[in-house]
Amino acid sequence: LDRRSSWGARTLDYPFKILIVLFLTLCVTSSTYAEDARVLPKGRSRMALTTAQTGAITQTFNADGKPESITAPYNLELNSEKLRALPGLGTLIDTLNNLHYRYDVTKRNNAEHGVGVGEDATGIPIGEAVSRGLLNVEGRANRRQFNAQYQYGVTDRLSVGFMVPYIRTSVSIDHSFGGVNSAVDIRDFLNATSGNVNSDILKYLNQIASANSDTLQGLLTQRGYARVENWDGSGLGDIVAGGRFNYLNHQTSTGEWLSSFQAGVTLPTGKIRPPREITQQDFGQGAWDIGLANILNYSPTSLLTLSNGIHYTYRLPSHRIMRPRENPTDVIPDASSEEDVAVKLGDKFWATLGAKLSFTRAISIEGSYDWTWKKENRYSGSRPKDYSYLSEQTDSYLETIQIGASFSTIPAFMKFEFPVPAEVSVNVFVPTRGKNAIIAPYGTAELALFF
Repeated sequence: LDRRSSWGARTLDYPFKILIVLFLTLCVTSSTYAEDARVLPKGRSRMALTTAQTGAITQTFNADGKPESITAPYNLELNSEKLRALPGLGTLIDTLNNLHYRYDVTKRNNAEHGVGVGEDATGIPIGEAVSRGLLNVEGRANRRQFNAQYQYGVTDRLSVGFMVPYIRTSVSIDHSFGGVNSAVDIRDFLNATSGNVNSDILKYLNQIASANSDTLQGLLTQRGYARVENWDGSGLGDIVAGGRFNYLNHQTSTGEWLSSFQAGVTLPTGKIRPPREITQQDFGQGAWDIGLANILNYSPTSLLTLSNGIHYTYRLPSHRIMRPRENPTDVIPDASSEEDVAVKLGDKFWATLGAKLSFTRAISIEGSYDWTWKKENRYSGSRPKDYSYLSEQTDSYLETIQIGASFSTIPAFMKFEFPVPAEVSVNVFVPTRGKNAIIAPYGTAELALFF
């Protein structure tokens, strides 16, 4: 699951011109609000609590930009190619091939279970034909996040603030077998017609033919992994702090122009899952980063504000405990492969266009569109093996649309008609296109207080 820091705000207009900054980070996707370039005036503060909730996350945009199941890489046929990587099975497959029998799946219901020999035999060598069938895996994830935020106006042009996230994530997994279990056919044929076949061959074939979910769980535990089970966890995310400087505030005959520069830093306070845990999720990115941005607002009238944001995030080098494979056939690297890997997460660039329509000083609606690019991650280690495969498909692209509404009590507060200066806002974010990116629609609700 990806995460990005962003600044945003709501438009508030009343006699004292209390100007605010909203600092919001979501670990569920890469999106931002129709951005506000304004800052808090000197001595003013804003406190807010934001909650975000995803729907069921079941899909991702693949390398071709097409939606597919998040478990698609694990839905595979346990055929001879995959089985060769397991201890002892590579020798089994070669031995079966040397028996010169062939297997034709279209004839598996005949007396020979689809196995034949001689010039008239069709199909492929029985060693290459060995398969347990299809492993079907379905997964769903949900994330909820609470962000506690505080901002303060240092001067009339500079605001600073920080955000502390608390995250809860749940993952559920279902798995089953389907397809053709050719190992049963080959085993039954050899049992019935080949008394001279080594008993170890029949033993291994029987193990493949009868393999089930518990068999795979046992294989994982033997190689130093925890069982694949449903998971529910919560914890502190990555803390973010930063500031914004308003360098342009100019009123012209055609409207008001505002532009601000902002910078922030992400502290890697979120826990990173250990390699042995397959279904657990990270609560942070495991690396420091520095974010820079420029936000421009143009208001042709008091009712309409157009916005544009240009953002760049540089990730600092970091380290992470991982299990890189020893070679291309090492499909399940065991605990002996575990090492401290040097990681350089890909930098990010994104741009936003947005608009906000204020029906009154208290009620407004807004929308924005976000384009995000992330470069490829890079990995290196101290052992003599190839780490480059870890970078495959770690670059990403995502487009997201956002629609929201807000209600402010500040106009009523200034008239002594309401006791608290506050704002309530709700937003919906929907990914529309992407590449190598999770499809995670989510909604947010926020309560902010000003003093």
